[in-house]
This record gives sequence, structure tokens and C-alpha cells, in this order.
Amino acid sequence: MTLSVYNFVWRIIRPLIPVLLWYRVRQGKEVSRLQIERYGGTKQTMRKPGANGAGRIWLHAVSVGESLAALRLAQALGNYYPSYDFLITTNTNSGYEVISAGIAEQPGISIHCAMQPFDHPDFVENFLTSWEPSAAIFLESDFWPNLILLSKKRGLPIIFASSQLSAKAFASWKKHPSLAKTLFTAADLIIPVDVLQASHFRELIGAQKTMPKIQVIDH
Repeated sequence: MTLSVYNFVWRIIRPLIPVLLWYRVRQGKEVSRLQIERYGGTKQTMRKPGANGAGRIWLHAVSVGESLAALRLAQALGNYYPSYDFLITTNTNSGYEVISAGIAEQPGISIHCAMQPFDHPDFVENFLTSWEPSAAIFLESDFWPNLILLSKKRGLPIIFASSQLSAKAFASWKKHPSLAKTLFTAADLIIPVDVLQASHFRELIGAQKTMPKIQVIDH
């Protein structure tokens, strides 16, 4: 699969997304008031990024475990860079609840939480325009092509932190080498969880003129 084919599929299924969201709300997997965020919009009141002279650092998580890690990272960065705002996106209601509770416990740090937009290119563009992040950190294993590549197109520094691919995900990406190379070379820095994962990312990237830095952090 190439990026153009991937986006063609998104455009084909676009009319079905309201039905999908309706069904997920009925199943308790979505919150009705947050559906707008799946389209990249928001009803949240926020100050403009850089109100204190800096910008907004965006951290993307998946569910509870990654959301907790993102929250801790935002809190740590906020202590070092108090002039920055932070945005944490998540894919699940449980992740959203965990982040919201954590934000309430850290009133001195400006942290917002939002649901991740679906990876339709129009929704991602809406999201980037709404939130205006100045840098993006993707945690662990959630790699959405438009979310990453459109961020790169806007000039955002991109970090993949605690990065890892399951055996199934690694095998799947190997079947789509063109998209894998495009996606993973978009990162400025990849921090895999171990040397095995580092070798997986190097294999997927292959030999490129511009290579992201891959650095395993010793525990």
C-alpha cells in the first residue's frame, strides 16, 4: 500500500464515519460530546500556543498505559519548560479519563487532553489547525500515516518515544515497504525500547539519504 492508496480508502469510507461514531457511542466506546474531536475540531477553550513565549508540545498516546506515560512526560517537561503548553491525545475513553484526572492534579502545568482525530487527511489538517502544535511526540506503537506525515509537512519536529512494534505489526509494515519508509523516515528521532526494536526500525527504513537518529536509552 502507498500513501495515495491509503488516503483513497479513507475518502471512500468517509460517508460511513458518522454511522461508525453513532454505533460506538451506543456501545459506550465514544463520548457524544467528544465526537467533534474525531473530526479534528474542538470545543475546548484554550490559550494560543506560545502565550508565555514558547509553544505547544503534543504527545500522542493510545490507551491507559501510554496515556499515563504521556502524562508523566508532560509533567516532567512542564517542570523544565514552564512556558510551554502541552496537549495529550488518546484513542480511548479510559485513556481520556486517566489524563483528565491527572491534569486536575497538576494545576500549575498547562495540559489539555483531546481524542485523536481519525486519520482522514482532512480531519488531521483540522486538528493541526485547531491546536497549532509546535512539536510532536508519538509514544510506543501508534503510527498513523497522516497524523505523522502532515505534521512533518508543517515542519513539526517529530519524536517516536519508547517505540516498539509487535511481531504482527512489524510483519505487516514489511508488506508495505514504500509506506513504511515514508512514515518512519519522517521522525527526527526514534527512541526504541531495546536493540531488537531498533533493528526493526532500521530494517523498515532501509538505506536513505536522510535518516532519523535511532537511539536506544539504557535502562
